[in-house]
Amino acid sequence: MNSRIRALLSFGAFALAGSLIAGTVWRTLEHDAVGVQQEVIDDLNTTATMNSWYVYGIAEGCDWPESARTGTFRIGVMDHPELLKFLMSNCHMNQIGNQTVEVSGVSDASPDVFYHILCVGDVESDAWKAYAGDAPTLIVTLNASGVPEGAVVNLKNVGGRTEVMMDLERAAKLKISIGNELKSWGQ
Repeated sequence: MNSRIRALLSFGAFALAGSLIAGTVWRTLEHDAVGVQQEVIDDLNTTATMNSWYVYGIAEGCDWPESARTGTFRIGVMDHPELLKFLMSNCHMNQIGNQTVEVSGVSDASPDVFYHILCVGDVESDAWKAYAGDAPTLIVTLNASGVPEGAVVNLKNVGGRTEVMMDLERAAKLKISIGNELKSWGQ
């Protein structure tokens, strides 16, 4: 494949990612009772897709302590199968610095496993709280009420827009440095 075609394909992938980040809404056509096609917005898939790009942006926008800079960059997802699906298709096997990204589902708290980022769909469950210790795990929640104690980032969907909330003191305690661009996303 020549370089011009490769450049066009790369730009196409970049444009697709940009449109997802910019908030493109996935739409499907369905038939109503009289057979007329209508446009239906799939909010669950759109929100999960957007959240997967935010999580990947968070992964790239943070600087972890030296102890977490070797091996695989692990992103775990607990209690959110849609987000797991989109992170697997969009981020799994990508690179963060010199680390390969591994995305996996997390069903229970296992003290043996270290995650750089743990995404939590159900904050009412106590299972995620086992990861809210002193290890440099950045916990990202999807909570309508804000950042729960022990988490660092919360992604809140408000009217099709994502609000990013951060607990910068918690990040500093974990020795995770949040970059300025990422800080500009939050409140």
